[in-house]
Amino acid sequence: MTEQRFSGKISEKYSLYGMGSPHHDEFEEKIAEIVGEFSKKITDEKIRLIELGCGDGSTTIRLVNADQRIAVDTIDNEPSMIEQAKNNLKEFIEKGKVKIIYADVVEYLQKLENSSVDIIASGLVIHNLTGVQRTELMNEVSRVLKSGGLFVNGDKIAQSDYEKHQEDLWNQIQAYDLYLKHGLPELRKGWILHCIEDEKEDRIMYDDVEVERLKDLGFKDVKIIFRHWMDAIIFGIKR
Repeated sequence: MTEQRFSGKISEKYSLYGMGSPHHDEFEEKIAEIVGEFSKKITDEKIRLIELGCGDGSTTIRLVNADQRIAVDTIDNEPSMIEQAKNNLKEFIEKGKVKIIYADVVEYLQKLENSSVDIIASGLVIHNLTGVQRTELMNEVSRVLKSGGLFVNGDKIAQSDYEKHQEDLWNQIQAYDLYLKHGLPELRKGWILHCIEDEKEDRIMYDDVEVERLKDLGFKDVKIIFRHWMDAIIFGIKR
């Protein structure tokens, strides 16, 4: 069971996340752009996409709009985030384009058949797992993806170069000062504490480690693109 790391102010005010990460919209759009370009290669009438973590639904909207054939099952175990997503995704849910599933992401994937999913996408979720949980999750991602399927993850991915990583982290933490100008000191505190937790040895995600992990799991064309401070996007194609 993966832990729940979104509660209190950062959950209640998640719609204001972009205030402290001004590149966030571009970041989400790039994830969807990768999905859209990949989808052009699929000839099937329907494309099955699993989203790991729904957040408030903003990434989900971009994913489902990336190709008219895409149907998204988005998985989350944070009740407060699911309620926000339900409101933001109401139109897509009613049309049968999106299904929100309250579940642990690893346990959900474990119930799926081998090679049954076209695309697995995630935004700012997998870094919340411990190293052991992440290994378990990625093994399941590899198992359920079809040969030729896409995995794309936009996340907090630390640069393996220590000095560059520290610079990225400092820039991100400084950006949270903007919350103070809007009278939101508790939100600033919440996100800084979240960043500190992300730095723990059993949780931090390093770019070189994640690239090698995907290659070891049988992915090809593995790339990391769009780096802005701590945020970067990694993707690859299952062999």
